[in-house]
Amino acid sequence: MMPSSSTEAAQNMPSGALPEAQPEADTQHGDQPKPLPRFAIAKLMNAERMRVYPALMFIALAFMSIRDALKTGIHGELGGDFLSFYTGGAFMLHGNAAALALVDKQHAFQEMVLHFPVKNTAVWVSPPFFAWLFAPLAMLPFPVAYAVFTAASLALCIGAFSALRKTLSIQQSTKRMLWTAAQFCPTIHWFVIGQTTAMWLSLLVWVFILLRQGRDAKAGLLFGLLVCKPPLAIGLAVGLLAARRFRTLTFAGVSAAALVGVGLLTTPSALLHYVHAGPKLVSLVRNPAYPISGLVGSFEFGTLLLDGISHRLGTALGVAMLVGLLGMIASFWARTTWRPGTLSWDLKMAATLAVGVTASPHLFFYDLMLLMLPLFIVSARLPTRSGLLFGDRGLAETTFWIWAAALASPLVSAIEMVLSREAFGFAIVLQLLVPLVGVWGYYANRRAQALNADHEPWRSAAPDAPEVSLMPARFEMADGAKTC
Repeated sequence: MMPSSSTEAAQNMPSGALPEAQPEADTQHGDQPKPLPRFAIAKLMNAERMRVYPALMFIALAFMSIRDALKTGIHGELGGDFLSFYTGGAFMLHGNAAALALVDKQHAFQEMVLHFPVKNTAVWVSPPFFAWLFAPLAMLPFPVAYAVFTAASLALCIGAFSALRKTLSIQQSTKRMLWTAAQFCPTIHWFVIGQTTAMWLSLLVWVFILLRQGRDAKAGLLFGLLVCKPPLAIGLAVGLLAARRFRTLTFAGVSAAALVGVGLLTTPSALLHYVHAGPKLVSLVRNPAYPISGLVGSFEFGTLLLDGISHRLGTALGVAMLVGLLGMIASFWARTTWRPGTLSWDLKMAATLAVGVTASPHLFFYDLMLLMLPLFIVSARLPTRSGLLFGDRGLAETTFWIWAAALASPLVSAIEMVLSREAFGFAIVLQLLVPLVGVWGYYANRRAQALNADHEPWRSAAPDAPEVSLMPARFEMADGAKTC
């Protein structure tokens, strides 16, 4: 829970408003804290409503999924993306890895599995060796496999949050951390459609924990597993390189090479096709039939905004955004001493992990759930009694806007596409989540620099420290009074 500076302030606060942020008083000079302005949209996006909105979206998605299931079986929203992983596992199981590169073969298989005509094929786009992970699930009927996969994903999240809670002495329970994450709309999205986001979240949590413990080799071995989803590895790899963590990167290369070796031994033709087809991904994200409104990668920021005017301009802006975000990550660690466990190191890692997510050139909306890791790190390391999340106005406000933008992004992007096509004849989509996460990373790193805490050993929160929750959680006052 997040405490306010006083019960009296809570009682005088208008209903439906967020608590006013107040700086800590200077006890040496007796200065009284001066109130800061409230969020301008507090009445629409207060703490209570931000808990309700995602729940309403979940109900809507569940309704559509149940409707689809009753009409034609499990497809559509429910397990839609898992179908591609199930297809990949089945092809590997039956020695048909070459078909991973053939859309028509995948389409025919999925129609056979679902027993009805499939309008949109769930195409396999991951490295072929990754499909081996899903071969055991492909032995099961699709609905059962999806249920098992969903349960395993939930178990991975529980394990990751539990380990992070223990490492950072987070006051919230693991259950509360899960509920907080469930209020973030990308979490609902990946959970319903059956994506692999829980794997990458768990992987990054353990990489962070091992790096924090000084176990660089083990962290590197785990980090190398992101070769199964290379775009997610780029940002953190740049940060580790700038921090001169060559041991970590070397061991990451070892595990990545091992997986590629498995691919060369078992699926050589499919792997070579995957490598040669890489440039076609740019064409895929520019295909009008592709759900481009859900793209939130750095390169895609440019293509969504300017492709309608000129592909060259879109490409140039996308490359500039990618290079800019990677340069920002490198600047976090340039001329910085690597001291794991210090407050400054934790904040810099949070900034790196956050910006590294959207620095991915290709990223879909559901993978923004990975932002829960840096958000939990900062909320654990910067608890506050001032009524302002993280004790930092920049971080608090940016977190608020990320949460709100994630809630509205798919709908807003779809509306932008429709209106711009009506007005100009081509789509213009401004994906605000990309720069917003960049700004959040800037504020986290700035706080780390301002603290000058490179030599400060990490200390657990005091036993009587207040419980700090993220933005959508209900704010609780010192004496138990609550405001929504």
